[in-house]
Amino acid sequence: MLLALGAIVILSQAQNEILMEINGDKKITVEEFKRIYLKNNPNNENLFSRTSLEEYLTLFTHFKLKVYEAEQLGLHTRKNFVEEFQKYRNQLAEPYLVDQSISEQLYKEAYDRMFKAIRASHILIQLPPSPTPADTLTAYKRILDIQDRYNKGMPFEQLALAYSQDPSAKKNLGELGYFSAMRMVYPFETAAYQTPIGEVSKPVRTQFGYHLIKVTDTLTVQGPLDLQFIVVRVKPNDTANTAYEKINFAYERLKSGLPFSDAVQGFTEDQNSKANNGMLNNYEPGKMSPEFDSVAFRLKEKTFSEPFYSRFNNAWFIVYVNKINRHPKYEEAYDLIKRRVSRMPHSNIRSKKLAERLLKEYKVERIEKAFNQVVDTLILMKNKQRSINSHMAPNFEKPIMVVNDTFAVKQFEFLHFAFMRLKLETSDIKAFCNELWPEFTEREIIKYEEQVLPVKYPEFKHILQEYHDGILLFNLTDSLVWQRAIQDTAGLSKFFETIKDRYRWNERYEALVIITENVAKQKAIEKTLKKLIKSGTSVENFAQAVRQQLKDTAINLRVEKVLVESGQNRYVDQTKRKKGFYSLKTNENAAVWVNISNVLPPQPKKLNEVKGFVVAEYQNHLEKAWVKELLQKYPVIIHTEVYEKLIEK
Repeated sequence: MLLALGAIVILSQAQNEILMEINGDKKITVEEFKRIYLKNNPNNENLFSRTSLEEYLTLFTHFKLKVYEAEQLGLHTRKNFVEEFQKYRNQLAEPYLVDQSISEQLYKEAYDRMFKAIRASHILIQLPPSPTPADTLTAYKRILDIQDRYNKGMPFEQLALAYSQDPSAKKNLGELGYFSAMRMVYPFETAAYQTPIGEVSKPVRTQFGYHLIKVTDTLTVQGPLDLQFIVVRVKPNDTANTAYEKINFAYERLKSGLPFSDAVQGFTEDQNSKANNGMLNNYEPGKMSPEFDSVAFRLKEKTFSEPFYSRFNNAWFIVYVNKINRHPKYEEAYDLIKRRVSRMPHSNIRSKKLAERLLKEYKVERIEKAFNQVVDTLILMKNKQRSINSHMAPNFEKPIMVVNDTFAVKQFEFLHFAFMRLKLETSDIKAFCNELWPEFTEREIIKYEEQVLPVKYPEFKHILQEYHDGILLFNLTDSLVWQRAIQDTAGLSKFFETIKDRYRWNERYEALVIITENVAKQKAIEKTLKKLIKSGTSVENFAQAVRQQLKDTAINLRVEKVLVESGQNRYVDQTKRKKGFYSLKTNENAAVWVNISNVLPPQPKKLNEVKGFVVAEYQNHLEKAWVKELLQKYPVIIHTEVYEKLIEK
């Protein structure tokens, strides 16, 4: 054990040896160099050869010099950098601040539920945003009373109408239609998926209150549908069943072979969808009425339904399913599910589970004296009906919680947290604060974990540092090299004069390429073309002129004017590359002619003809000059004895 421990210590010391120093105050370790080197050379067979290391050490030195210069200029303190870096840090930290095992369970569960839609009704007894124990008990007793009435035979719909505090219940009797994964708050969704058809769930608590959920149907959902529909509305006082007769007539026509799009145009009464032949692409449960979903998701591809009535729309429908778009495999849907779950309130479960684990890992101490001071302040504020404001913060600077003897949470944090949940009817403030303390502790322990991520997880620290350096490098290089090369027109022109001999045109050919598929009239067209070229007819009028002279409007010509070097146009390359008119022999089912009107000798290219290439060269030139300046400005020391240890002998 002692030998192993000694080896680990020696290895650690070797990794922390200083490889490079910049300007005497920036020190770079062997560990940092090796980590970045290995990351950028994953497939290098001669990884630690002298040649490979020397090439990369030069690039690495230049990179570190640029980042050092950015820091000396204070770019890392500017507002836009700080905001961008913090945003990235938050994104990078997110996976570390949740329980990943719970995350994977939620993702898989959400995917499985995508294949099943639930039709349900509910009764809601509301809770206020920050309920007291008394609020909770009152609501719970009311929902139990409603459950008891249902068990004694009172219809669910009647109970919803009479007692539900969901405002829509007065119209829909608690009906929610069909829904699948990630459409409802998580406790509600889970209860619905666990309740058999025809049964009512136990009371379910969500942030809205207590629910009773009655499941009335389920659908198998292989994926979103591409469908079309016909709708005929029932008019008020339609005693003659006109709508029913119209939809049945449409159905009979469909059975006789009338295309569905034609039936939509002839019968539908929805003008908005008529323009699109009644098409709905990627249709998912819950977008129309429950009756519509019940029929549509039970149809096979390329089949249409019988007429059905929807009481929610007071209309008759026929639905035709063009295509069933199958759900992707779990691996393919993973990123989308992950994003959607992270936006759902129940994603807090992941943080809560992590907090429970961290509370066992870290020492958390509540400072009772500071806690009691906050309680006394809340009592005073409630009695005098005062509100909280930021000016109170300096008076509540004492620690109220300490994590691992290092991370102190100030009184004001808890004062604000508790005050935002305080109610006028709250009588026992201390009991109220004690009830809030576990939730507050969970929040603060996550904050502490977020702070210590760079210490606890080296990979997090390294990636964060790489992004930090990357943003600085990009911002400084953009201003000193990339943008300058584009905006400094005088400098660009001057630079071009020094390299313009590298940019020359070879011999070029100014030509017309004329193609037609009217091979039967090839000779007549060719004769006409020669006349038009001789008379100087413009390219734009060639095709029309040929049709007029031959009195044949069916002739179709493609005429292209080109200026090309050898090898740039396959038709020009088939000529003698001299002035003249050429009729080409090709294997294509078309007649092709080329008329070379001018041959341009080799000549220098102008800047506007090669500006993109020159700008790129100018950027390289500016960057080399910048690196040279940095090497002179900031001395770089490479510790040779440390560097030599990296090279494989």
